[in-house]
Amino acid sequence: MRNPLRTEAEAFSFVLVVAVLFLAVALASALGGGRVALAMFLGLLIGVGAGIFLRSDPKKREPAVWERPAPPTERTIKE
Repeated sequence: MRNPLRTEAEAFSFVLVVAVLFLAVALASALGGGRVALAMFLGLLIGVGAGIFLRSDPKKREPAVWERPAPPTERTIKE
């Protein structure tokens, strides 16, 4: 699983984005009421989800390993 917050700078950016989104929903609630705030929240949620999906790294498949390495030809007993 990929860690979306790999560095401290990315974590700080995430906190700033969440704060701005919270401010937008709170402002929509104050100016337009609960339904407007809910619509704003759902719109921002879809927008952020689409942004994360579009910016995510493409999945790289690891090649399958079908053969095991050959065992050593000599075996020694260690005391």
